[in-house]
Amino acid sequence: TFALSEDSDYITGDITIAVNTTFDMGAFNLTVADRQTVTNMGTWPAPGVGSTFTCTGNATLAGEDMNFFNFSATSTSTDTVIFQGTKTYTVANDLALSGGDGSELYLKSDDGVATATLSNTGGAQSVDYVRVLKVDGTDANHISATNSWDEDGSLEYWDFAAMIYTFDTTGDWDIATNWSQNRIPAETDNIIVNAGQTLTLDGDRTINDIDVDGTIVVGGDEFTINGASDIDGTITVVAGTIDANGTFDATNGTITFTDAGDLTLDSTVTSLGTLSTTNGTVTYDAAGDQDIVADVYYSLTAGGGSGTKTLGGDVTVAGDLTIDTDVTIAMDTHLLTVTNVTDIDGTLAVADNTLTLDGTSDIDGTITISTGTVDANGAFDATNGTITFSDAGNLNLFSAVTDLGTLSGNGTVTYDGTAQTLFSDTYYNLTAGNSSGIKTLGGAVTVDNDLVINAGVTIDVSSSDDYSISVGGALENNGIFSAQDGMVTFNGSDNQIFTPGSSSYYNITLNNAGDAKLLTIVGDLEIDHDLTLTDGSLDLDTNDPAISIAGDLAISDGSVWTKGGGIVTFDGATQSLSDANTTPNDLGGALINSTQMTVTTDATFSSIQISSASVTIISSSV
Repeated sequence: TFALSEDSDYITGDITIAVNTTFDMGAFNLTVADRQTVTNMGTWPAPGVGSTFTCTGNATLAGEDMNFFNFSATSTSTDTVIFQGTKTYTVANDLALSGGDGSELYLKSDDGVATATLSNTGGAQSVDYVRVLKVDGTDANHISATNSWDEDGSLEYWDFAAMIYTFDTTGDWDIATNWSQNRIPAETDNIIVNAGQTLTLDGDRTINDIDVDGTIVVGGDEFTINGASDIDGTITVVAGTIDANGTFDATNGTITFTDAGDLTLDSTVTSLGTLSTTNGTVTYDAAGDQDIVADVYYSLTAGGGSGTKTLGGDVTVAGDLTIDTDVTIAMDTHLLTVTNVTDIDGTLAVADNTLTLDGTSDIDGTITISTGTVDANGAFDATNGTITFSDAGNLNLFSAVTDLGTLSGNGTVTYDGTAQTLFSDTYYNLTAGNSSGIKTLGGAVTVDNDLVINAGVTIDVSSSDDYSISVGGALENNGIFSAQDGMVTFNGSDNQIFTPGSSSYYNITLNNAGDAKLLTIVGDLEIDHDLTLTDGSLDLDTNDPAISIAGDLAISDGSVWTKGGGIVTFDGATQSLSDANTTPNDLGGALINSTQMTVTTDATFSSIQISSASVTIISSSV
């Protein structure tokens, strides 16, 4: 037995332990000089507590198994420590292995084929900048390392943290010599692309963090980035996909699409730098809430299957906008403009801002509108969708409307094109907008509140179908109402106002369900056929309009006619007059210019004039 009696700080020669000899380090330290060999042909038992075996440079450990308390090896110039293949080197306490960036410590078995075992059974590990070939840990005692790697990928019991690989030339990913480490990074590693260099993906690649000061080119491949992306240089995407699952910051960089490539963003996005607007799709696909960076996109998709994607500023989409099912885009206080197709399967929430849709809109999901405006300038189809006003917002429709889906809330729908078909639906407020053009009813229309016809604009109820219009609030006609043979019904539950304008109407019915609520007429009114008062009060007193009726006047019991200073003219051919009230309403001054007037109930006038033409009045009491 050979036993140390003190620390041996620097052994400058080789050490050989002969057969049948025991080398006992005790509790002392042993430091081996550069390029020395320690050969154990005998027995190297576990030393005492506190003992450290140190390699100061290159070293070779040969022979049989060896035991250490602490083991340390440090490289300053790519030093190598060689272990005997198939042998076990046990470290009972601390394991310290270190090199530097570009001067990594190299651990290898003697022939690079057989595997040596380095078993660290206790203590702390500090392993940094180490290359390893055929020197493995054990199943029970893994070795954890940073900035380190497995030379041939055969090791099972090392836990390598992500390492930084530097690309410092121009060329393809899969050529090891293009990387400063002379090897290709693993999927869990990090990469740096130096300024002035171009890295081309030549196949699908997966990596952790990327730091791009130069250029990365993604052709038709898929580039998956599981960590952070810091782009101060350029990423060029042809028809491939970049799947960025970590934070993404291209504040000083450039994202260029040269074809229909994709960039999917799964986490926080600080900036997209200079983003090309002629190709490519950017998808925010976090499975939850996410902010959409203010920018000009070519095509934009809100994906991820769930969550709210909130605009972080004004957004313009030069191509298509897509919102996936169960995903919401919240505009917040910002503007959103889409040039081409808008396809909403999720929800688009408009607050007090403006959504401009210049292309075709396909709404199978939901648009919610608070006090803002949706300006849809292209064809609009919400056949399977929902349009919900949560406040007094606006939906402007400039082109063809196929369907408005389930329309609800207290907003205003404005048809502001020229020649348009006004879709059959129930509206809250409806405006025939623009300053010219004809809006033709595509079916019966109900307006729960106000109907407005702009100056220069015509509403045509359709000459072939004579569709009806029901109005629950005001009807303000500043343009032309082409009545054909259609019916206008005032059926609100509060006071209503009717501004007839210069148009004539065919049939008008007052059926207001409110208690003593008025339909106030503002301006002279010409009715080409019947006027029917089913319920409510007709107010002719406030504005003293003149009324002409070419058909029948029927007043149900309980309905009120409040006369004004204007004249009621009956100027049809064969007409009838009835008032079912026990005490008839005073109809005011009247001119009867019909060919035949049949009065079927008692009737009261303040004054009556019968024209000089041939008039027949059939009545028991006038």
